[in-house]
Amino acid sequence: MKEITDMEGFDLLPREQQIEVLNMDVNFVGLGKPTNASKNAKDWSTWPGHPKYGKVPEIIRLEMLEREAVAREALKKSIKERLQSIENNS
Repeated sequence: MKEITDMEGFDLLPREQQIEVLNMDVNFVGLGKPTNASKNAKDWSTWPGHPKYGKVPEIIRLEMLEREAVAREALKKSIKERLQSIENNS
C-alpha cells in the first residue's frame, strides 16, 4: 500500500478516489493465509519464500514480478486519469 500512496499524484486525489485506487482488482493477488502472513508487505523481488514451504520457484517469482509491473502501471494510469478528470471538471 505504501508504494501506491507514494505514487505521484495519489495525495492529490480525493479520499474516495484514493480508496478506489487502492481497491483496484489488479492490486490484489490471492495467497493462502500462512503464505500471505509470511510475505507481508515485501514485494516479490525481496520475499525469499515461506519458511515452512520453501523458496519461491524462479518461474513463479518471474511471473509475479511481471504481474507486479503490470499492476504498478495500471495504478499509475488510474491515478493520472482521475487527476485529469478532476482538472477537466474544475
